[in-house]
Amino acid sequence: METLRAVESTPPRPSVESPRLRLHLVYTTPAATRMALRVAGQMANNLDAALELLVPHVVPFPLPLDHPSIPTSFTEGALSSLVADCGAAIDVKVLLCRDREETLPQWIPAHAIVVIGRQRKWGPGCFSGLIRAVRQNHHQVIVVDGGTKD
Repeated sequence: METLRAVESTPPRPSVESPRLRLHLVYTTPAATRMALRVAGQMANNLDAALELLVPHVVPFPLPLDHPSIPTSFTEGALSSLVADCGAAIDVKVLLCRDREETLPQWIPAHAIVVIGRQRKWGPGCFSGLIRAVRQNHHQVIVVDGGTKD
């Protein structure tokens, strides 16, 4: 797992050497991400694609960007069990950032395939703003809808 300070680091440039298809997953909630990992894992196996899980870790402004309120080691531990359940090889990148909707599209290559899991509900947990932000940057978004509870 890799922890990156999204505000201070620059997003990676696409590599000319790896023409392999890459599916980018965005962490939302544990349950929704688990569903998205299952779907993306099947897609990756069928398409011989690589998987990358982007985990936006929002750090509030009073704190320095490289000192989040929840240690990244805790986040990485929680993610390791989630990723292990998927059964596929996944690159995990924890992005320390101030605003996930602003940061995530910068870390996804142009015209990439992005998988986002969400729960069917309205309000702050619906992730419609995140989905809209990723779509506005010309990415192809696959939304995996789950039940109404998390």
